[in-house]
Amino acid sequence: MTWAPLLLGALSALAVFLFALFILTRVNASVDAGKRERVLADYGRADSDNSEDEKASSSAIGAVIDRYRNNLKMQLSIASINVSAVNWMALQVGIAVIGYFLLSLRIHNSIASLIIAMLVSFFGTRAYVSSRIEKRIVEFELNLPQALQLLASGIRSGLSFEQAMETSATQDLSETGKQFRIAVAETQIDGQVEAALLRVSQRMKSDDLKWLVSALQIQRDIGGSLSSILDNVAETIRARADIRREVKVLSAEGKLSGYVLIAMPFVVLLALMIIRPNYVDFFWSNPIGIVMGIFFVGLILVGWVWLKRIVKVKS
Repeated sequence: MTWAPLLLGALSALAVFLFALFILTRVNASVDAGKRERVLADYGRADSDNSEDEKASSSAIGAVIDRYRNNLKMQLSIASINVSAVNWMALQVGIAVIGYFLLSLRIHNSIASLIIAMLVSFFGTRAYVSSRIEKRIVEFELNLPQALQLLASGIRSGLSFEQAMETSATQDLSETGKQFRIAVAETQIDGQVEAALLRVSQRMKSDDLKWLVSALQIQRDIGGSLSSILDNVAETIRARADIRREVKVLSAEGKLSGYVLIAMPFVVLLALMIIRPNYVDFFWSNPIGIVMGIFFVGLILVGWVWLKRIVKVKS
């Protein structure tokens, strides 16, 4: 057994780790600098003597990282994952380094190993976060009609909309109640219940709640029975949910078949990499094989997007 591939993999993994450490250090520095600027701005002592070159350099180096960090922070918050964005990025880097080291034992191509490890790390963690977000969104939509009926009952009993929402949020332990409690807290700060509910609809990607906000705004302008509006909206949401479930049931078999067909080539490739690595070395040791692999992945992605669009129900 030769130790050359192991040594090369270890050195390459160390290089990737050091580069990632530099990026994370840059992210932490950017976060600290942003905090300092906000604190100084609050006290009216923000330093205005920074040169344009330093600002341009900071923007050029950290713009992409900061944008990704902010987006990741929002997604982790929606998914209820109590991990900071920097630590999650460190986890992604760690998975990529470990995957690169393991792949280098089987794939004698450093570039291919690095690309595969980075893709698996990025899309694997992203899929996990997306699944958590999707689970919370489904729970929110499932309990939203019941929450609206509780609001309508509270209004009929003589409470204002804000008081009824606070009461409903306190009694409801589901995801809907949690989001309403956040909206109540935001309303107590700025006094704008419609804006708070609109932010909830954006976090939960709920068009139904956006319609409710529009109905509230119209009711405030022209008047009317708010409890009846809430009952009608709840009934409409239930009807839409029934249609979605029916479509989901009818398309379940086709979606499962598509998932199996998409996963099968990757499973076979992984099995061959473990059992007979010589059979698949062509895909990362030969330029033609690399082009074929890229083309293959592209076709898989096209099939995935096509499958998702076929079974998507337009609101």
